[in-house]
Amino acid sequence: MSVFPSNAFIDPAGNNRAEVEHVLHQAVTLLLEEMTQADQRSPLPDSISIEQLMQRTGIPEQSVNVNVLMDEVRSRRDVSCLLATRNACA
Repeated sequence: MSVFPSNAFIDPAGNNRAEVEHVLHQAVTLLLEEMTQADQRSPLPDSISIEQLMQRTGIPEQSVNVNVLMDEVRSRRDVSCLLATRNACA
C-alpha cells in the first residue's frame, strides 16, 4: 500500500489513468475558466516583495487531497482576479 494518493503521480504502467485523468480534467477546466475571462483583467499582476513571493510559493511537506488543492488554486485565482480588476471579476 502506497503512502501517496493514487493520483499523486502518473503510473508508467497506466494503473491510475482514471484518477490522473480526473485531476487533469479539473485542472484544464480551471484553466479554461481563467483563460476565457482574461480580457476582463489587467495582464500584469500587482508588485509583491520577494518575501511575499517566497511565502506564497512554499512547497508543503505533506501532499494534500486534490479537492483541497483545486480549492486553493481557485482561491488564489479569485484573490488575484479581485486585486487585478478591483472587484470586476465574473
